[in-house]
Amino acid sequence: MKDSAVQLPPEMLPFVQERAELWTQYNSTRQQVTQLNELAGKISNANPTGEPPGSPGSINLGPAAQVPKAAPAGEPIGPLSQDKTPPAEVVEVVKQLNQQLAAYKHGEALIDKTKKEITDIKARAQQMTFGIAVAVVVIVLILYFVLT
Repeated sequence: MKDSAVQLPPEMLPFVQERAELWTQYNSTRQQVTQLNELAGKISNANPTGEPPGSPGSINLGPAAQVPKAAPAGEPIGPLSQDKTPPAEVVEVVKQLNQQLAAYKHGEALIDKTKKEITDIKARAQQMTFGIAVAVVVIVLILYFVLT
């Protein structure tokens, strides 16, 4: 069995190692592209108005949700990573998309909390209205019986 192994000349080993490294990076990048596509689907669904984050009509959700404005169409975007390689750029984009998704989730949580507070206030207002109506009826009945 040991005799069936392929023997490479020593000068070929760096090329084989480089090829193996490239395939490792390729597999990693493919996985990150899959992640990127999943995140892009989540983020595009998170903003149904189609209004870009940071635009004048968007809601200000505090410093945790501040998203930098996108570069205008046709204007090049600077490198996102120090390595300036496609795999490193994809990793950085995935990281930034995760941050943006976290900001959207934080905003949704704030909206849900505010909706619950509004519902609670409406319920209390309804209870107070009922209580005041009962009190007015009781006072009118007491005054009716006392004065007649």
